[in-house]
Amino acid sequence: MKMTFCTPGLPGNRLFFFSLLAFLFSALAQFRGRHQPPSIPDRSLSICDFGALGDGHTLCTAAIQQAIAFCAGAGGGRVVIPSGVWLTGPIRLESRVELYLESGSLLLFSSDHSLYPIIRAPTEGWLVASPLYGYGLEDVAVTSCGILDGAGESWRPVKKFEATSRQWKELLSSSGVVDEKGDRWRPSREAMEGEVRLQNLYKSKPKKQHTAEDYVAARDYLRPHMISFIDCIVYHGHGGFVVSSNTDGAGYWEKSAASPSDIWRSLMHHDEAWFSTPEAAAVAENLLLYQCAVGGWPKNIDMARPLTAAEKAGLVLPPSDTLATIDNGATWTQLAFLARVITGRPDSRFVESFNRGLDYLFAAQYDNGGWPQFFPLHPGYFSHITYNDDAMIGVLTLLQDIAEKKAGFGFVDATRRARAAAAVEGGVRCILATQLREGEKRTAWCAQYDEKSLQPAAARSYELVSLSGDESVGIVRFLMSLRDPSPEIIVAVQSAVEWLERVKIKGIRVDYVADASQPGGFDKVVVSDSNAPPMWARFYLIGSNRPFFSDRDGKIYYDLAEISAERRNKYAWLGYWPQELLEIEYPAWLKREEVRLRSFGVKRRP
Repeated sequence: MKMTFCTPGLPGNRLFFFSLLAFLFSALAQFRGRHQPPSIPDRSLSICDFGALGDGHTLCTAAIQQAIAFCAGAGGGRVVIPSGVWLTGPIRLESRVELYLESGSLLLFSSDHSLYPIIRAPTEGWLVASPLYGYGLEDVAVTSCGILDGAGESWRPVKKFEATSRQWKELLSSSGVVDEKGDRWRPSREAMEGEVRLQNLYKSKPKKQHTAEDYVAARDYLRPHMISFIDCIVYHGHGGFVVSSNTDGAGYWEKSAASPSDIWRSLMHHDEAWFSTPEAAAVAENLLLYQCAVGGWPKNIDMARPLTAAEKAGLVLPPSDTLATIDNGATWTQLAFLARVITGRPDSRFVESFNRGLDYLFAAQYDNGGWPQFFPLHPGYFSHITYNDDAMIGVLTLLQDIAEKKAGFGFVDATRRARAAAAVEGGVRCILATQLREGEKRTAWCAQYDEKSLQPAAARSYELVSLSGDESVGIVRFLMSLRDPSPEIIVAVQSAVEWLERVKIKGIRVDYVADASQPGGFDKVVVSDSNAPPMWARFYLIGSNRPFFSDRDGKIYYDLAEISAERRNKYAWLGYWPQELLEIEYPAWLKREEVRLRSFGVKRRP
């Protein structure tokens, strides 16, 4: 997929239109000078040909969508937005189509939120359709000499301290709603109550059972991104590149290149009907070819890519067993994919492959309940118990679904289901045994542990012994998903949440600054911002909880700017990983387990 976006206006950032416009076209020129642009046929059509009126009042969604569909059906081309003000709802883009705004054009997205459907999120769950969105796209471009206005003021909440007294008075006199404390304004009652509605939803049924209808009442609270693309596959030799603006209006341009494993794993976000299709079966056939004799799968391979006859012939003999791993989503993602295909179109070969993969996970588990990155074992950190990148949590989540006979796993035999339940019990014991302590107080987890001593261990040269602000979140989520949690599990969850609250970093944000000297064309910079939401570090020193960074020299640094540009820009050192956990999921879990907490005599911690 080759993508070029020029988005001079994002929701809530109208003041940045002209400065961003100048910056982004400069960045776009750099982009076109370095990278092959999208392959789009050289033909154009105007939305006016389909009945659109640029009067700022007539809704042009249908006309624009018809123009895009016609263009895509003809093999692709440029859909032109002429000079004028064009009112529209969300626009779904198609492959090999460029949406081009001429000079003097304003694409004005409607503030009528009912026009924005609830769609599947790139990850588990649902979201509001973005003003510009699409599925499974290749060769798509959005370029502009005009303005895209996301109508951000109709979505964006405002804190009192962010506004001047005059602005705050204007908000109070508008149709919005102010919270009980009187310090936060939201555009609607639906937006104000959305968080509570979501908490109630999370309590009432598991995420996997949610439907689009469940999220309609919280639509205003969810707030869409300006642009989102789902299930977009980056084929070999292409690479995806984005010229964009971040949500606080600071311009940057970024190379966005998905890893091969991320590419095919994105197919997991299709609905159940897709897994009954020949396309899904073709991917499953690839999985059979890539499966190692030992039962696991290699990592970092785009297994959804159609294979040539020569490539298939080269896979007559399975990959070496030394490549089998649970790292980067390998093995457990393949098994989850196969299970959904088996449910949609049963095939004994797929079942046999699934069973071999499941038996591989059973064989790879240590007696202490942990899993190594690779099995058969490799020397070095590859044999460590690995929470890094949710490796072990991905395995445990799959096994838990099997043990509980959740939808899609009904075909698993009773013996393997019982083994899965036992493996989950062992994994939970390992998680509890590896939770680090400050004195008698539990805290969080390191990303990996020595498989024999269960002591925190280092991995790559820049992944040092530490407490993790990222991996700990996945572990807590898994523990909260367990039915009938024991007192020890409850204490482990509460202690980890308290630690995450203690170590959050306030008053900073990470900006992406254009820098032509860097390989990706940008550099990450930490800047002060008293209004920014809290962030968390990937690594904290054990004992002091001080955030730190590291480099390939294995040294500790306390300033992101001090490490090499290569490590600074190609690793997630700071992020918002615990935010949803702390604000929504944990409060919902506390409410759900309130009776159990009381029965165990465990104090309910806020």
